[in-house]
Amino acid sequence: MRVSKAQKIRLGVFVFSGFMLIAVLIAIVAGNKLMEKRDIFYIEYSDSSVNGLSTGGAVKYHGIDIGRVDKIEISPDDITMVVVTISVERGTPIKEDVEATLVPVGITGLKSIEITGGTNASQLLPPKSKIPSGVSAFDNITGKAESIAEKLEILVANLNEITNPKTQRQISEIVSTTNDIVSENKDALFNTMSNLEQITDNANSLVENLSVFSNDLEGIDVKQLIQNLNITIERTNTAVNNIDKMVLKNRTNIDETMDTLRETIENLNEFAKQINENPSILIRGSSNQE
Repeated sequence: MRVSKAQKIRLGVFVFSGFMLIAVLIAIVAGNKLMEKRDIFYIEYSDSSVNGLSTGGAVKYHGIDIGRVDKIEISPDDITMVVVTISVERGTPIKEDVEATLVPVGITGLKSIEITGGTNASQLLPPKSKIPSGVSAFDNITGKAESIAEKLEILVANLNEITNPKTQRQISEIVSTTNDIVSENKDALFNTMSNLEQITDNANSLVENLSVFSNDLEGIDVKQLIQNLNITIERTNTAVNNIDKMVLKNRTNIDETMDTLRETIENLNEFAKQINENPSILIRGSSNQE
């Protein structure tokens, strides 16, 4: 069957129209993507695997799609750091106190980025800033499982050590030695317990006496006692001052009296000396007086 020229023209026009329609659709979709205004942010994961995360992966905020993963690369400054570049719809309120965590997508093994946290009082994070990375619930569970496994290993090792025949013999020897010590020192232990009971009774009596003494102290009017002491001190000071004044006032009389007493003593000494040298003076003095 021969194809006429008109049919060929119609076929060519149909194919060309189809290609043009597909090109227009691609241009519209690409144009929308290119014209879409988005904000760029960076997330750094240190010493953490991003396995399952791929370019074009979803970025969610409280479960809502807000962007996509644009690029995943290793930091040129630190090979232990993975830098993920994301783009989100412009105007999305990304706060300074948010965190970006990796979350699994179903059971496929793929992962997406979930942004969590953020408060109304925090400042907005400017575009091209770094969003702090967080620890996912899966990582938390994994870390706890590893910690539990380590503790179980230690527990099993301790149980093996306890159930070791050598350890059991040592424990048996310790128990036997303890029983022997208790049996040999039974009387001493009993006396010690009695002494402890007596000490406790004495302590109780001491506490009671202290309580009585405390009650007696509470009954004393301390303020009045201090006032009485102050009055006594003031009176004593007054008496001392009066004595000082009296001594100063009569100091001249006292000095004259002392001089007179001194002269009298000297005369008595002279008289006693004369009597010692010539006792007859007493007889003559007595005769003259007659």
